[in-house]
Amino acid sequence: MKSKFWNYVLYNYFRKIKSKSFIGFNIFLILVGLLISQLGSIVNFFNKTFDYSETIVIVDKTNQLYSNFKQDFNILLPDVDLEQTTESEEILNQKVEAKEIAAWKEKVANVWDSIEICETNVNNNNQITAESGATNSLAVTIDVKDASLADSFGIELVTLKNVDGMDKLNKTFELQVVRKEGSKVTFDGNFMSTASGAYKMALRLFPKSAELPHRQDFCYVRWF
Repeated sequence: MKSKFWNYVLYNYFRKIKSKSFIGFNIFLILVGLLISQLGSIVNFFNKTFDYSETIVIVDKTNQLYSNFKQDFNILLPDVDLEQTTESEEILNQKVEAKEIAAWKEKVANVWDSIEICETNVNNNNQITAESGATNSLAVTIDVKDASLADSFGIELVTLKNVDGMDKLNKTFELQVVRKEGSKVTFDGNFMSTASGAYKMALRLFPKSAELPHRQDFCYVRWF
């Protein structure tokens, strides 16, 4: 009788552990265990990456939820400052954008003097074809010293034409980014001589950002 009983128990046990629900539940328990075991590392990660010097601004359109939310939030992150505001989301977004562009300007200014012009190549032989209608290729490689700023600069070719003994702006050709390798950025472009005459040419490097309304708002330029 005992033999039949244990056979029955073992049969149901093995049938149970083979079921999808049992397997799924045990996988869930394993994942929860791993999460709990790594909880300290996760908290430390967010402690290192979160900037506690920042203030989080809360817009409470109901004027009823902020106090309770602040109490609960301070239990989790007591070192973070919360502040209630009546300003619109549009104004707050404008302030955030202004702060971000100011931080970007500071980063660019910090590396500006150390930016290196690594290579300038015209037609692969550094000789310009001056005939009217001729197309010339131009490639420039720079080292901006900070890979996070690889998209923060532009280069353009500026041509001046001598008119009645005076140099006047003729055309500008902005080069396009074709390759990025760490902090090194390569620009490339083609320009055409459209008319005969005496021209002067130069390249200029300038800060560039889609968030910058006007280039004149950040008057850094280097001629080379």
